[in-house]
Amino acid sequence: MKIDFCKPVVRFFSAVAFPLFCSLCGKQIFDGNMFCTDCMKNLLHRAESRMLFTDEKDWCSKCGHRLVSADKYCPECRESVDFVFLDKVCALFPYSPENKGLLTGWKINGERLFSRAFAEIFATVLNANSVGARAGKPDTIPQLKTAVVPVPPRPGKIRKKGWDQIEEVCRLLKRYWHIPVSNCLVRTTKIQQKQLGKAARKMNLKGHILIKKGYAPPDVSIILDDIITTGSTLENCAEVLKAGGCTRAVGLTLFYD
Repeated sequence: MKIDFCKPVVRFFSAVAFPLFCSLCGKQIFDGNMFCTDCMKNLLHRAESRMLFTDEKDWCSKCGHRLVSADKYCPECRESVDFVFLDKVCALFPYSPENKGLLTGWKINGERLFSRAFAEIFATVLNANSVGARAGKPDTIPQLKTAVVPVPPRPGKIRKKGWDQIEEVCRLLKRYWHIPVSNCLVRTTKIQQKQLGKAARKMNLKGHILIKKGYAPPDVSIILDDIITTGSTLENCAEVLKAGGCTRAVGLTLFYD
C-alpha cells in the first residue's frame, strides 16, 4: 500500500503557520476542525441523549426549550396554541453568548468549517433515533417513510452568497452519514424572519413555503433548521408538509432562543 507522506507534513506546517483554536475552549487544534476533541465529544454526548419522537423529561415537547419545572410544557407553551402542526421540537443547545458567536461565525461570517461539525452533531441525534438506516439517493424515491426536510432558503440566497448553511449540512448528512434527505420544500418570500416581530413572523411565511412540483413529503418529516426563536418557520413548514400528506412533523434545531 502506497503511503502519502505529504499530506501530514502539509497539515503540520499549515497548523504552525495558520493556527486554529477551539471555538469553545480556545485550545489549539491541529486537525482542521472548529472544536477540540474534548469539546466535540461533549457536544456529541449531549446530542446522543436527545429523543426526536418521544417526550423528554427535562425538555418542553412543544418548543424544545429546557424546562425549569416538572410540567410537560414550558410556561409560554402552556398558555399558547401557536404550534398546531408541529408534533414536537427537539432543540439541542441554548442560544448562549458563546453559542451565538458560533452561529454568527457560521451563518453570517461564512466560516464553513462549522458545517462538518454541526452535521456530525445532527447525524448523532438522527442515528440515535434510528434515522439513517437507509442509504442511497432519497430524492429519487417518490415517497419516503422518514427523512430530514431542510428549511428552504430565501429565493436568491444561494446565488448571492454562494451557499446556504442548512442546505450544506443536509448535503453532508446524505454524503457521509447516508441520512435520507428530502428537499421537497421551496420558499417564495425574500424577507428575513429575524427582521420581524413575533406576530409578523407568523404571517411572513404564510403561503410562501410550498411543496416542490413532483415531490411528495416524507411520512415522518424531521424539519431541520439552525435555531428556533418563535417557531413560526418550523410551524409553517409543518403545516405545508401535513397538507401534502405527511403524518408527523418534528422540528430539529441546533439552538433555541
